[in-house]
This record gives sequence, C-alpha cells and structure tokens, in this order.
Amino acid sequence: MEGARQGLLEKGVIREERARRWGISPVNRYPEADGTAEEGVRAKPAAVTATPWSRRV
Repeated sequence: MEGARQGLLEKGVIREERARRWGISPVNRYPEADGTAEEGVRAKPAAVTATPWSRRV
C-alpha cells in the first residue's frame, strides 16, 4: 500500500495533509490534488456507452 500511495503522491494525483485530532492523535489524509484524473477515468466509460447504436430514437 505504501508504494501505491507514494507513487500517487509523486505523480501529483493526491496530496498529503497532516493534522492532529483533538490535539492528540496524528491524522494523515490523502485527498485528491485535482479532479482531472477522475474526470479522465469517468469520461472513458461515458464515451463508450454514448455510441450512436446505444441511443434510442
């Protein structure tokens, strides 16, 4: 898991946020850096299913 996370951090897909919960427990979050990667992944199935043969007339 560490290798996958490190790869995504290096590519800039996610970013690391460090904080403390209630000032005691360390918490690491890895939110998406920008939405372009997700948009690209979601666009592929949409492009495949939006063919002229799949539309109802």
